[in-house]
Amino acid sequence: MKYENLSRVIALQSEYYSDYQEGQLMTLDHDASFAGGNNAEAFRPETNLGGQVVFSIINECEAHKVDYSNKAEVEELDAIEAEDEYIVKKGTHFQIDWAEPEDEEGKGFIEVELIALSDAEYKDALEDGAEASEGIL
Repeated sequence: MKYENLSRVIALQSEYYSDYQEGQLMTLDHDASFAGGNNAEAFRPETNLGGQVVFSIINECEAHKVDYSNKAEVEELDAIEAEDEYIVKKGTHFQIDWAEPEDEEGKGFIEVELIALSDAEYKDALEDGAEASEGIL
């Protein structure tokens, strides 16, 4: 199923912020947990931890909504019910639509907006000369 307004926060030293450039492509190399749009507080950056990157998927993205009534799934994913959690599968492709070049405001994090791509869109972007990002997701 496809969902909108998914977000994720990762810890990252600020010297790596420049790894995220507009137009670059990214592919998840693992299943990744994202917070849903129904819970804006879920993955709020903790600015006392140092550098972080806040990723927001700005279009619909294929994902699995965690079923909190399924105890086995919750335990396997180490999910927390209040997080409105979604799992985006390994191999999902994105293009960076917008990225802050650095934390100019001293917030302790940068924001990166992603567009989820189909396999065909990803292939077309590569053929059109888009480069893969060195950043992690």
